[in-house]
Amino acid sequence: MFDHIPSVSGIYAIVNKQNGHRYVGQAEDMNKRIRDHVRELEQGTHRTNKKRLLQQAWNEFGSEAFEFIVLEEVSDNWKKEHREIPDNLSLAEQFYVNERSDYNVDKCIAGKKFKPLVDAKAWRKP
Repeated sequence: MFDHIPSVSGIYAIVNKQNGHRYVGQAEDMNKRIRDHVRELEQGTHRTNKKRLLQQAWNEFGSEAFEFIVLEEVSDNWKKEHREIPDNLSLAEQFYVNERSDYNVDKCIAGKKFKPLVDAKAWRKP
């Protein structure tokens, strides 16, 4: 189901193949994080937000309606040494949440003042 997801840091999506809606997330180890999502979804305990939108969709459509994809591997995710600037994973996640994230309720990962960094895809090496 998700063996194709590498154990590297990056941005992933859980996509509903029936309606195209998706959940966007970040992880230092995408494979592990997706396995955690699936375990919680199958147990009915997934709580990425108070509205539990992804859990509701999983319950309605079933596990076979979902696919797991890598949106982007993000290397050199520096730790928050500079508290005034979000880390690379947060900048990248913000970009993909802005692009499309139907099951994400919290749409502000990096903060509005960092929109220029997100728009410029500052997490990528030149």
